[in-house]
Amino acid sequence: MIGNNLKPKRNLSHIAGFTLLEMLVVVSLFSILVMVITDVYLLSLRSQRQTSMREQTLSSVRYAMETIARSVRTAEINYWYAGYPTGNSTNPNPLATPEDELALIDQNGRSIVYHKSAAGALQADIDGQVYNLTDVNNIDVVNLDFYIGPSLNPFYEERCNQNIGPDGCSPTSLGCTVDNPTDANLSGFCRCTENSQCLKTHRCDFTASEILDQGLCLPFNEQPRVTIVMGFTSKSPAASDQNLIFLQTTISSRVYKR
Repeated sequence: MIGNNLKPKRNLSHIAGFTLLEMLVVVSLFSILVMVITDVYLLSLRSQRQTSMREQTLSSVRYAMETIARSVRTAEINYWYAGYPTGNSTNPNPLATPEDELALIDQNGRSIVYHKSAAGALQADIDGQVYNLTDVNNIDVVNLDFYIGPSLNPFYEERCNQNIGPDGCSPTSLGCTVDNPTDANLSGFCRCTENSQCLKTHRCDFTASEILDQGLCLPFNEQPRVTIVMGFTSKSPAASDQNLIFLQTTISSRVYKR
């Protein structure tokens, strides 16, 4: 018997495969997924870099602000600083507006002036020696305001001596109060009827006088304080990192003379 040596042919029509369209869809989805993951990764890196740079900048500026705060607490505000306007009858509140410099006198009698340089650095001028409190290569200080209160020296007392004439009082002063009745000079605070008669304090306080329609040239009953407002940006090459940030703090002086 002669056998059939030919192998039966297999039917391949039932074996499934990927069509060209399916391959294109898969490749497109994979590409989109890779792009999304890459964008998320890059955004994460950018956000981390911005956060790190912002923290470094804030840390540096906070250190500078704390340096000024320590000085204000232990020093005396220099109301006689040449860069400040002086008080008079037409300008009774010379420091009512913000100043771009803060002048202090420390416990050792040294003159300390804080200000912003033309290059955008926060500087301290100590008896003529200038020091940078911020790195001009990393931080640009664009705004620096000092709000000083009260606007006149609260320790600037206006006294007079009735026997030898007014001393710091208006020539038309109404006389003096009597601090010590046994004192032959009858010295004390100047009496007044209006602020212009108080040449130093520019403040006629009617509540402190026992005489109707007359006041006393009394100093402000306030401790000196300073409010610092600083605006700065980071000197980063990326424009997205150069956001303007403002910091504000208020410090009271611990110097008490009265």
